[in-house]
Amino acid sequence: MKILVLGGAGQVGISICKKFLKEGFKDIIISGLTREEVLDAIEKLKKEFPSANLQYEYGNIFAREKSKDKPKEEILKEIVEDAISEFNEEILKDSHLYNIVSRHKPEVIIDTINTATALAYQDIFKISQEILNSLDNIRVEKIYNLIASSSIPLLIRHIQILWETLIQNEIKIYIKIGTTGTGGMGINIPYTHGEERPSRVLLAKSALAGAHTLLLFLLSKTPNFSILSKPNKDKRAPIIKEIKPASLIAYKNIAYGKIKKNNKELKLYDEERIYRLRLGDIFDIEHLDYGTEEGIMEDLYIDTGENGVFSLEEFRAITSLNQMEAITPEEIAEVVFLETIGNSTSYDIISAISSAIMHPTYRAGYLRYRAIKILEELKQKHNARSWAFEILGPPRLSKLIMEAELIKQNYKFNEFINIDTEEIFKKLLDFVLKNSEYRKTAISIGIPIFIEPDGLIFAKREIRDKHWESKWKANESNIKFFLNYEWIEISRKNIENWKERIREILKEIENNSYSSLFNRTIYDFNFESGEIVAWIFEKEDLGYRYKLR
Repeated sequence: MKILVLGGAGQVGISICKKFLKEGFKDIIISGLTREEVLDAIEKLKKEFPSANLQYEYGNIFAREKSKDKPKEEILKEIVEDAISEFNEEILKDSHLYNIVSRHKPEVIIDTINTATALAYQDIFKISQEILNSLDNIRVEKIYNLIASSSIPLLIRHIQILWETLIQNEIKIYIKIGTTGTGGMGINIPYTHGEERPSRVLLAKSALAGAHTLLLFLLSKTPNFSILSKPNKDKRAPIIKEIKPASLIAYKNIAYGKIKKNNKELKLYDEERIYRLRLGDIFDIEHLDYGTEEGIMEDLYIDTGENGVFSLEEFRAITSLNQMEAITPEEIAEVVFLETIGNSTSYDIISAISSAIMHPTYRAGYLRYRAIKILEELKQKHNARSWAFEILGPPRLSKLIMEAELIKQNYKFNEFINIDTEEIFKKLLDFVLKNSEYRKTAISIGIPIFIEPDGLIFAKREIRDKHWESKWKANESNIKFFLNYEWIEISRKNIENWKERIREILKEIENNSYSSLFNRTIYDFNFESGEIVAWIFEKEDLGYRYKLR
């Protein structure tokens, strides 16, 4: 049986290839976005399975065959025009996806590409507002951006091309690895990329993921029907399945090295000067020269594949109980394999939408402790910090981790609550001004340090992705927003807030019994900053799993 794995060079794709090769399937075609990543995946698989017959394809499957290697920005016009035109034979035959399948004629296609992210995460709201603000002078490319960001036309065209490709090439089974868009959490999810909460951009992704599932559901109810030609009654329509993991898929690797964000190395900055932020001033980072570049950030990280690299504390927070938790790529591969060979796993969402979601697992929970143990050991070995990289999102996560670490670097938590606030304020201020490691980490990831009453330590970074890294008026409303979401706050009021949090945590630990009623106990709540932030997300921000199963 010949198998085509779309997105086969990714974390889940490689695990699926390994599972099928282990079980004796030799013929696999791996398709990925770039030639380099596909060849790298094949090299790794060949070392473990030298007798395997591995072939490869590369390029953007949503593009035309001739444009498969071009950046999305360069082919946006043709992608949009293909999506809004009436479906025809020319559009089908020009498609890179159709050509891949036609060249190799696989019997099974396993699609691990995160279609919802690829098509939906383009912020239609921002683009629409920009167009409305410039109605008198709209550039043509803006219109193409708007249509592309609306996503649904692109998704519908993708489904049409997919179905006709499956029918014309007599594919037996198509299995999609889908997404919930929020890692199994609700609209109270705290892990956004700095948008408002709930994030409309993230909800658009979830909406598209849901639309994608229902369109696949329609395909599963479709007989041997061809959109472009008369059906052949002798042929059988393909079996359509979707597996939908609903938690963080982790992990790919643990290492110490350079930290990258959006394929760019994260630069280190330092700054000792304090900018005075006065009410009524206009803050415009373009006209401020703060922050001295001091090389590239190197630290300990855990690689979660498509989601990027996380610090120890970011990983600790997102995988904490009642947060996104985790599932391993090997478990997804196991389910895909069993469904392919005909065993029912109950995880096919097409046949059981309401009960087919793959939940956080015992294995991932068990391996979480192993991963954290490895991270802790390497943290000691490399004398690393691994506090926050601001890749997981939102900025509030990094801000809270860094505030918790600020306290932890100076006090024991059970002592902190009884020390005079004024004394704490002076000590934290002195620490920030003298400790360049802490300061560099914070401002290099775009989290400034606010010092009561009007001090701000920040860097003018190359990567600017926070709300404060723009032009804004220094009024109470803006400053309140930044203090809550994007700035480390050294103030007497915030110290009191942290004291109250620690009191509540200590009270929770004190009141814990040895029953299963309580999620956390004194044995696993060791005041690590990631665990504390997970507690804040759950208790204060109400960012927790409402339905556990």
